[in-house]
Amino acid sequence: MSSSSPSFPITAFFVAQLTLDELHDLTELRCRIEGFGVALAVERGSLAWESELIGAHHRLERTPRRRVDDPHHISPEWLEAHQDFHAKILEPCRISALTDLAATLADATVLYRQWTAPSQAAESRDIEAEHREILEAVLARDAATAEKLLREHYELTTRIITQSLS
Repeated sequence: MSSSSPSFPITAFFVAQLTLDELHDLTELRCRIEGFGVALAVERGSLAWESELIGAHHRLERTPRRRVDDPHHISPEWLEAHQDFHAKILEPCRISALTDLAATLADATVLYRQWTAPSQAAESRDIEAEHREILEAVLARDAATAEKLLREHYELTTRIITQSLS
């Protein structure tokens, strides 16, 4: 007579490995992809898109950035509004592979940002002004300035994360 041991499902857990080198690579790729995308967007965008972009920015500005129950961390509602604003900027470029890649790169940096949200640099950052300047450049159809401001916006995030994790 054979005795059998009870079988239990095997559960595996994986922890995302985050490295600063990867973050720098993600940031550079994001800057280049979105720089090209914003140039096409300002060239191709319509008045309706401008109105939707203003609406997305308004929602972002009016959504509390910090969680009510934990003011040191970013609220999920703000993260969603932030993602929607950046996606709306690129929408009229009409290259789905570009917008999909930009969204994937943005998603890849969320965990880094959440880790460093409690840092003094992250909490004191005037990210609202950064978004307003990006919006103004896009609405002015100034692709070069919009690309420069997006790069500065993403690189500042990377610097804050790097300082916080070092």
